[in-house]
Amino acid sequence: MEAQKICKGIPRGEPGKACTSCRAHQRAASLLLPVAPSTSQKLKREILPHMKPDTITLTARNDELIMKTAQRYLEKNTTQPKMRQQLSEKIRGLARFLIQMRKLDDSITSLNDCIRPTKFSKVVEAVKKVTGYDEDTSIFSTPSLGIKLGHTLKMCAEIVKSEGIQTGIKSDEERGQKFLEL
Repeated sequence: MEAQKICKGIPRGEPGKACTSCRAHQRAASLLLPVAPSTSQKLKREILPHMKPDTITLTARNDELIMKTAQRYLEKNTTQPKMRQQLSEKIRGLARFLIQMRKLDDSITSLNDCIRPTKFSKVVEAVKKVTGYDEDTSIFSTPSLGIKLGHTLKMCAEIVKSEGIQTGIKSDEERGQKFLEL
């Protein structure tokens, strides 16, 4: 007979739910998961532990450009009251986009690979899939997500461009600039 762990904080008829103490343990354990090297301590302490622990969050945590974008957003919007929720949504949106891009193109390993003019048509296709675009009716199921992803991808391209300027890598600078022009 197989032993089962049962949380005493929730009723038996509600599988999949976690009590508050379990969520606190999950949040603490999430600090042990790997994170992209450039991630700031503030982002690690204040945002990442409060995100839902799933494959989307794991994808985001391991992507350098997603974490740099989150860091830039965190620096600009530290005084907003709903900043943590908004930033979490941005991070998860980018991670869902990246997961979709990986399904469409096997050569994609990171968000940085998506910020290329040659990948722009795939980027548009992935955004359409993530936002639930219906080809027959030409309607998005979540149009606001598409707009938000567009703005966030623009920020990503600006980061790639600025890092290219700072490091002296002309190809990154030009790649970011050409992606922005599209």
